[in-house]
Amino acid sequence: YVMVICYIKIAIINILRILLHLFYIFPIKKNRVLFSAYEGRAYGCNPKYIFESLYRKASLEYEFVWCLNNKKELPVEYRGVICVKFMSLLHIYYLLTSKILVSNMGIEPFIPKRNNQKFINTWHGGGAYKRMGFDNSLFTKYESLYMRTTRNLRSKMTDYMIASCRAYIENASVTFNIECNKFLSTGMPRNDVFATSNVYERECIRKVVCDLYNIDPHSFIILYAPTFRGQWRKQINHDYDIYNDCLLEAIRIRFGKTKCVFLNRLHIAPYEREKSGADRVDIVDVTQYGDMQDLLCASDILITDYSSSIWDYSLAYKPAFLYTPDLETYKEDVNFLTPIELWPYPYAETIASLCKLILNYNEKDAEEKIKQHHELLGSFETGKATDKICDLMKGYLSSNKFS
Repeated sequence: YVMVICYIKIAIINILRILLHLFYIFPIKKNRVLFSAYEGRAYGCNPKYIFESLYRKASLEYEFVWCLNNKKELPVEYRGVICVKFMSLLHIYYLLTSKILVSNMGIEPFIPKRNNQKFINTWHGGGAYKRMGFDNSLFTKYESLYMRTTRNLRSKMTDYMIASCRAYIENASVTFNIECNKFLSTGMPRNDVFATSNVYERECIRKVVCDLYNIDPHSFIILYAPTFRGQWRKQINHDYDIYNDCLLEAIRIRFGKTKCVFLNRLHIAPYEREKSGADRVDIVDVTQYGDMQDLLCASDILITDYSSSIWDYSLAYKPAFLYTPDLETYKEDVNFLTPIELWPYPYAETIASLCKLILNYNEKDAEEKIKQHHELLGSFETGKATDKICDLMKGYLSSNKFS
């Protein structure tokens, strides 16, 4: 049954790739750029930062399009920008008539990208932590065949892929079947904020988050952001309830804070979610907040598990801890690119161990471990990623044909 479904899906993709050539009757608009993040689920991640920079520099020169399922997520100052829903007829039209496509995920494999278009895959995770794509034991033989087929179609349509570090290129080039020379060693645009923003700018970001959720800005903000389990379209609910008095007391003692607030941030991948600790007034659900980077800037400490947010957060040199109660199971299902012992933050498999890590946190030791981690993975993060990518795009958009 699984074999038949997979072969049918591959056949449908090939048929659609032929049929959608009909859109070639529409010319490519040489100044049009299409942006997308998480299949239209959010206005955020790397595409947001590239878009806003390019818009500020040349809003009258280019036509901007965003794939957003809820166009109200687009900030008021950009409301004149065209918005389309993911995989709507208009979205397909703009996919096949925009000169540059920017997404933090691959193009849908049934889209027959045209030769004189450019696709920049910004991806949505830094560092090199958990194994990516189909490279884990969660997929059957025929599911892996289907994913390899779609992977190869996507790789052929990828002109550039943004890389946060050397280790990412080494692993992603194999996983996604993309030549190493297609990777841009720029770092991630969404991480420029950690290198270029000043104290005032970071405080402004914190105020926006606090005002939106009615949080006292003087509170000690703890961001809990676990990664997803399962597959992108087949998520598995998990609820390891870390919201308990033991953990809260450890945080209060170590960091000398009396008023603490938890931000609960589940992964943006689609699935039915269970609200952990929903009856507690000191827990705020921020899962629907569009830009994770704002939450990282606003928080005082991060608790996660296997999320690549640890790469982003390490650039801010703020305290973070990994709570991994399912570590052995996760290793069997997904496993790691870099051993967890070499990650920038310590891990604990029980609440008691997590509390101990927090109580024993040493700022100097933590900073040294982060620096060693950046060196180990070969970080490209310099705070100039957005400018470099925008300059590349402007060069293409100002020319009549691509080099």
